[in-house]
Formats: sequence, C-alpha cells, structure tokens
Amino acid sequence: MARRDLSAHRAAQQLVNARRALSQARHALARSTTPREHHVIAGREWSAVRRALDASSARLLATPGVVGVGMGFRRRGGVLHDERCVIVFVRRKFQRDARTKAGRRFLLPRTLADRENAIPVDVVELGAFTRHAAPGDRLGPRDTARWGTLGVFAVDDHDRAPVALTAMHVTGLPQFPPGAEQLLCAPDAPVGAGPLLGPLLRGTQSGIDAAKIRVDAGARIDPNIPGIGAVRGWRPISVTGDRGTYVRMYGAASRRVVYGRIVEPAVALPQRPYCLDSAILIDMPTLNGDSGAAIVDNDNLVLGLLVGTASGLGGVAVCCPIGAILYHLACDIPSHPSH
Repeated sequence: MARRDLSAHRAAQQLVNARRALSQARHALARSTTPREHHVIAGREWSAVRRALDASSARLLATPGVVGVGMGFRRRGGVLHDERCVIVFVRRKFQRDARTKAGRRFLLPRTLADRENAIPVDVVELGAFTRHAAPGDRLGPRDTARWGTLGVFAVDDHDRAPVALTAMHVTGLPQFPPGAEQLLCAPDAPVGAGPLLGPLLRGTQSGIDAAKIRVDAGARIDPNIPGIGAVRGWRPISVTGDRGTYVRMYGAASRRVVYGRIVEPAVALPQRPYCLDSAILIDMPTLNGDSGAAIVDNDNLVLGLLVGTASGLGGVAVCCPIGAILYHLACDIPSHPSH
C-alpha cells in the first residue's frame, strides 16, 4: 500500500475512534449528572469570561434594549473567531453613526475587567422573539384551538409515575395556578375531540418555559420519537464541547425530523419577551406548533425543549436546557446504555 494511502486509512480510523470517544463521553456525562446539578458546564478556559460576566451581568441587563447575556466567541462580519468574549444580546443593533445622529450615548462597554485581563464584549442582534403555538392538532388544552408538541416522557420525582414534558405556553397559561388542574388532550381531529393525555401538574414561563403533564392510566406511551428512536437519557450542555453540535427534533407542525446546529449553547435571556434564565440558540428551521419538541443529539440524549424562534442571527430556534426543566419540574429522564 502506498504511503499516502496508508496515511489516509490511519486518518480515517482516527476519525472513527474520535467519534466513538465523543459518543462515550456524552453518555458518561449523562450518567454522571442529576437535575440538581449544573445544566450548563464550562471548562476552566472560560473562568475569566465567567467572572467578568457574573460581575457585570446585572448592569448589562439593565441597559435599555439588552435582552440577554452569555459566554461565547467573537463574531466579525458574521464569522465566528477563536476569541472568547462576553456576548450581549440586543433587540436591535444600531450603527455608530445612527446613534451619534440620534444623540444617543454608547451604553455598552467594549471590554469588561477581570483582574488584570480585559474581556472583550461582542454585541449581537437577537431580534424579535416568537413563541411557537398555533391552531391545529397534537397537544393542547381541552376546548381551545391552541396546540404544540409533546416533547418527551419523563418520570416524576415524587412517585416515579410517567409524565409528559412540553412548553408551558402551549397550555395557554402564563403560570400554573395552585389547586387548579388544566386537562390537556392530544387531538388528531376537531378541537377537544382527541384522547385525554392527563392533567397539568406543574409549569411556568418564568425562567423556563416548560410544563409537566401526568399521563393518565391506560394512555399508551411510545417512548420513540418519530424518525429518531428511543431517548437514551439527557445531558447538560457544554459551553465549549457543544458549540456547533448537530441536533435533531420532530415537531407536530413540521411532521418530520428537522436537523440543526447549536450556535450559542449557554445564553441568559431574562428580559421580556424571552424571560428565560438560560437558553440554547440553534440554527434550525421550525414552525408554529413545534413548541415543546425535544432537541436531541446524535446519541439520542435530550438537550432541551423548543420554545420559539428569534429573528436575529439569520433566524434561530430558542430552546430551554433540559437540566433546568427537570430540576424545576421535579422529574428525570433516566439514562439508558446505547447499543
């Protein structure tokens, strides 16, 4: 065999080994994490950026027009570079000359101080936010036309009974009123005519957008996501390791497997209209009615639930990380070994 061919075979084998190691690392991360622990993990290389962000996030979020902050890499001309930075997400990004003519001061700093380092600040336009929900079928409140997608099944921490997870805004309620259960159904036909799934147990749109629904006795549970297969568990997001990771989802409106790529794995969007303490931004085409769909990686580990889209960055899907959802809703998705 020629030396060049031998080198190519070795390189191909190294790629196979690297993919196998990546899959094993993802499953190890899933097995070693509980919902009570961090749902976003950043390595030591992000320590300076995290300190600068923690010290300045309140001030940045108080700036008019700012909707969120996060850690990431600087963009120049729409191209990502290797320079780590604090990202400030704004509804609309103004040009310098436009702000000068309007008599506006530049309120956002170019850098943030951390000990003896200057951490760069990158301002990114996130644009308008739209939550996915539309008239139709699949999953929604009884006797209304609102609907979305059943994302994934989990088990309740209290009694280990099966529960279904979706986006809270699909239910039509901003918060879950204590003592009042809203019945949800999964209609394939006229509004309110579908089979009963169960009552809403818990949910919120404050910090996360997610709801937990009891699966009534006798309801048929199929753990397989159409076109994707059985979920193998869940795992937290890695700031470095998941940037650029390819993911999939199956939404009730899309009615097919949709593929995407993680653009920003760890973003805080606490300001209106997002109201999310943590979010994942994904370059993925989604439709109204896909809200609540599970976002899974190539190892069938759940990373989050879809809640809507933002018009900035070319149009990105906005998702809640599954670790935060499981913690706040007191449930879990058990890990299963891969084949």
